[in-house]
Amino acid sequence: MNLPLNKGKVLSCLEKVLSNIAGIKVITAISDELRVCNFLKDGYQPLFPAIHVNEAVINTDTSVCLYTEDEVGVITSTASISWLNGEIVPEVWMEEVALNNKNNDVTLQVGRFYIRGMKEQSLLKLYFKCFVELANTLGVSTITGLVKGKDLRLHEVRFKADVLVRNTDLKFGSEHEFALVQWRFNSLDSCFYHWLGVVQHTNPGTFTAQDWNDYARSFASVQTQVQQELQQEAVRYLNGNVGDFGCGCAKIGLILSDSERVRSYIGIDASIEMINIAQVLLEDIEPINEQSVHHGFIEDYNGSPFDTGVSLNSYYSWPNPLATLKHIYSLIEVGGTFILATPNKSLDLILLEKQAKKELIAHPDYKKFREHNLKLINDKDANLVEMSELITQVQSVGFKIEACHQEYYCGGLNFLVLSK
Repeated sequence: MNLPLNKGKVLSCLEKVLSNIAGIKVITAISDELRVCNFLKDGYQPLFPAIHVNEAVINTDTSVCLYTEDEVGVITSTASISWLNGEIVPEVWMEEVALNNKNNDVTLQVGRFYIRGMKEQSLLKLYFKCFVELANTLGVSTITGLVKGKDLRLHEVRFKADVLVRNTDLKFGSEHEFALVQWRFNSLDSCFYHWLGVVQHTNPGTFTAQDWNDYARSFASVQTQVQQELQQEAVRYLNGNVGDFGCGCAKIGLILSDSERVRSYIGIDASIEMINIAQVLLEDIEPINEQSVHHGFIEDYNGSPFDTGVSLNSYYSWPNPLATLKHIYSLIEVGGTFILATPNKSLDLILLEKQAKKELIAHPDYKKFREHNLKLINDKDANLVEMSELITQVQSVGFKIEACHQEYYCGGLNFLVLSK
């Protein structure tokens, strides 16, 4: 299916995606087109002589070309992405894709991979991370491409690809026959995302990438009164350089956007869709302070320390709370404050939902918001921790308790003010 995309939108999304992926570049200058063209003529075309490489196919109105360089600026790899049927995968096989996409899924095409040197696997992983995050940002449900038959098992097992056609009779002048494969995001498992380094939040057996990406829109658009009360209480303690651990769509950042007490805000979250929405919202709010978001695990973040930090309703999904708390402790400046809020076992979602329904019953995203909340909190592995256990944990990593109570969410939320 041809996508309702334009070059400007794709490049804008790519810029955001590649801000979190070091190494991959997008061709934007004619000089780079010529360099990549010469690189492909030197290495790629001899392998596939039926594919004629020239400047006209490197970077078109309906495709983009990516590349990497080594330490001295020598090109080491390339790959292309298109949103026009037939530009990378021949039209006859894109018709086969349409037959397989019974749900009328939209797809990006990827191809013209060429990686020179010893870093093939690491660069391939880098490219796939880029493809997956770009597709998520654009709202695309599938990626389609041609792969060499000898590499098919790798794509089936490691990359979790669906094989649409095993023998296409396409060789492009080489000795290898190509297969047609597709990656469907609603069927990719957590092992694939973990391999990419973009596991979407916490316990991979329970909280999958799709759980959090599906939740992102309703989470961003729906705001209950109890959520507002909690957020407003938390921001009273925040100042200086603020870290938001498990930031979701950065609602704390929005509240802090006009605060003169705050120099900077950095939100950290493992859901790419949450981060994508957060970036748009923070740009639109035009903050007076410096604001940004970081895609990745909390425990993998190693930026500058924060004066104050906050984590609201994220703890319950952490697979190793002590390890995450310990890392957060290392990211808070001595004398700094950390606000931690997480549901406990007395959380009554039925009561909260009854209250929220009165104000949000006509909201178009409320039903999905409610369903996702019930699914996440009622999951058997959701860590609804008692206050006494939580206090023991935060003290064990070094935090001091300044205050703690259960005044929010009708008693179903532990709220702690911690200091270092």
